[in-house]
Amino acid sequence: MQSLLFEDHVFRIHENQGRAHEVLGEPGSNNWYLDWMTRTLRFSHKQGGVTIAELPVQMVGSYSSRSDTWLWAWANKLSNLAPEIYRSAAMVRDRAEQEMPGTFLTAAGTFHPPSPAFGYMVSVLCAGFSDGFGFYRCPHESGETWVIIESFPDAAALLPAPSRTVRAIKTSISSYVFDQELATETYLGEPDHGVYHPPGVHIAFDNEGRIVDIQTPSNNSPAEPTCIVSLD
Repeated sequence: MQSLLFEDHVFRIHENQGRAHEVLGEPGSNNWYLDWMTRTLRFSHKQGGVTIAELPVQMVGSYSSRSDTWLWAWANKLSNLAPEIYRSAAMVRDRAEQEMPGTFLTAAGTFHPPSPAFGYMVSVLCAGFSDGFGFYRCPHESGETWVIIESFPDAAALLPAPSRTVRAIKTSISSYVFDQELATETYLGEPDHGVYHPPGVHIAFDNEGRIVDIQTPSNNSPAEPTCIVSLD
C-alpha cells in the first residue's frame, strides 16, 4: 500500500528529476507544450522545434500568482476536467480523507499555500503515491500549472550512478523540511557501517537525524547543499 509520507517519495522523485534534466537539457533550453486533449507534455528544441520527448501527464493543481492561492485539479469545477486528468491527485485526496481529514490535501476550494515549496511538495507526493516518474511546473502569465509525469522511458533507462543519488539527496534536503533519516532508509535501505549498497554512498547524520555528510567512493568531501530543482 502506498504511503502519504513525503519521506517515502522525495528522494526517488528527485533522482528522476535529475534523470529528466540529463535527457532534456538545462532549464530554459527547450520549449514545452501541454496538450490536455492527448494528456501529454511535449518538449522540443528552441532551435528547429524538433521534439525531444512527449510524455504522459496528469494535473496536480494550479497556483494563481494574482491571488496567491492553490486549487487542486479535482476541485477545479470551472475547467470541467475529465477525471483521468487528475486521477493521481484524487487518489491522494481519497487516502487523505481516511487518514488526515481536514488538511490541505482534502481542501475543496482555493487556499493560500502554507509554504513557497507547496507546489513542489504535493507534486512529489502525488507522483510518488501513484508510482509516477516525476513532475513539471508549467509557468504561465497568471501563475503555474503543476503536473506529474507518469513515465519517461529514456530517462528511466539511464544507468544508476552514485552522483545521481547524491544530487537527489542534496537537492531535497536544501529545499524541504522533512525527516531526512527516515527518507534515506526508505530510499536506500539499511546501511552497512554507514555505507548504503548500492550505490556505495556513505551518509552521516547528526543527533537529530539530519544529514551532515555525504561521500561517494570517488569523493571524500562533504556534500554542499544545492538550490531547489525544477524542470522548467
